[in-house]
Order: sequence, then C-alpha cells, then structure tokens
Amino acid sequence: MRIRSLKIKNFRAHENSRVEFNDGINLIIGQNGSGKSSILEAIFASLYLGHGSFPRGYKKVNTRIGKPGFELVLKFEHNGKNYEIVRKSNGESYLKESGRVLCEKDSDIARWSERYLYPLHVFRNALYIRQGEIENILVDENVREKVLRKVLGIEDFENSANNAQEVLRELRKKKEYLEKLIQASGDIQNKIKEQEKRLGEVIHKINELRKKEIETAEKLSAVSKRYEELKEIKEILTQKEKEKLSVEGSMKKLEADIKNTRDRIAELEKELRVLRDKECRLKEIEWVKKEKTEGKVK
Repeated sequence: MRIRSLKIKNFRAHENSRVEFNDGINLIIGQNGSGKSSILEAIFASLYLGHGSFPRGYKKVNTRIGKPGFELVLKFEHNGKNYEIVRKSNGESYLKESGRVLCEKDSDIARWSERYLYPLHVFRNALYIRQGEIENILVDENVREKVLRKVLGIEDFENSANNAQEVLRELRKKKEYLEKLIQASGDIQNKIKEQEKRLGEVIHKINELRKKEIETAEKLSAVSKRYEELKEIKEILTQKEKEKLSVEGSMKKLEADIKNTRDRIAELEKELRVLRDKECRLKEIEWVKKEKTEGKVK
C-alpha cells in the first residue's frame, strides 16, 4: 500500500489541507498543535472509521470547532490499482477502485480495509503509533514492555498458545475415541454386512411390491373402465325405467279409456235393442192397422 495524497477539511486543527506523499520516507514538521498527529489520525479514520472499536461521538469530537462536519479524501495505490476513500461525517462516504464504487457505507469500507489491507489491530499497534507513545517506550521500561507486547501481539500469541493446549487436549480425546472405534471396527464391519444383507432383502421386497403395484394399477384401470361402462348402463336402465313408468301410466289411462268405451258400447247396444224392439212393435201395429183398413174396405 502506498499513500499518494490526503485531503483534510474541518478535521481537528485542519480547516482545509492537502498533503502529497512521495515514495520512501516522508517527514512532517510543525509546531505543537499544528496538526501533525491529525494527519496520521485522518489516515487512520479514512481507513477504519465505522469499525466497532471507534468510540461513540468520534465524528463530533474530531470535527473542527464551529464547523458542521468534516471531510477526508485519501488516495493510495495497492496491488497495482488506484483507490480513493471519501469520508464525510454526515455518512456520505464511498470507496472507489480505479473509478468504480466498491462500498458506500462506513462499516463496509472499514471491513474492506481490514480484509484487503491490514487488520485494524495490526495497523494501530504496528504501523501507527500515536503521539506520546514513543516517548513512553524510551523512558519507562514497564511502559516499553507493555507497548512492545501490544505492538508485537505477544498477548495474542500467548492466548493462541493457551488455546492450542486446549485444542491439543481435545485432539488427544478424539484420538482415544478414534482408537476405540478402530478396535471395535471388526464388530462394525459385521454389522455393516448384516445391514447390507437386510438392505438387499428390503430392496428385493420393494421390487416385488413395485411389480404388484403395477399389476394392481392395471387391474384398477380395468375395473375403473368396467365401472364406467356399468355406470353408463345404469344410466340407460334408469332412463328406460322412467320410460317404462311413463308407458305404464299411459297404458293404465288407455285401459281406463277402453273400459269406459266398452261400457258406453254396452249401454248403446242396450239402447239399440230397446229401439229395435220398439221398431218391431211399431211394425206390428202398422200391420194390424193395415189389416183392419183392408177388412173395412172389403
């Protein structure tokens, strides 16, 4: 990573500053309070602002008095690519790679810096030593040891060593457990064979059941077809039954009409016989009258 320039606006002692960096060593000279340390802090904030370790109120505390907010613009090179980070105290921040926006949130930019540049604790403890820490290292042996332990990450190594012991104990336990498993592997192999045999039997039964399922499905299809045929026949029979009842009703009506007609015919025949009798009598009367008339004439 090579820092090329830094623009600082309303950040600590800087109202509007721009710093250009060259390859090699860059020496920053100035009176106390002129903003030398603020340049380093601005670089640190440009990279990691938004990280969970930053205290609350950081933006407000580091904004120049009487100004609404600060702005930082850091340009640098890394792995042959050009990068630009813009940080604004109002949250309008972004990270660009060769002009293309990669991130637009403070927390995302901080995560990118930790992933692709340096972890925050490495940058803070090994690359960036705040004002006053160097004097403490040179003057006080206890402070020097404490700072060096912090810078070199000795506590992290010690914690890692302790964790390694715990991991080693766990690995030993797992080793003992695996050795017991290996000893019992003979029984496990036999059980595996038994299970494989059972599995073969189950597969055989499944295949038989599948065959029966196919046969049953075919039978079911035939039965369903026959059922549909019978259903159609039933509908036809139902219709014929209705027609039968209708015909029977018509026949009963016709039979009643026939009976009435026959009764009427009988009555008419009776009347006819009466009329014929009357006709005969009239003929006889006429014959008698005729005989009497003829006798008188003689």
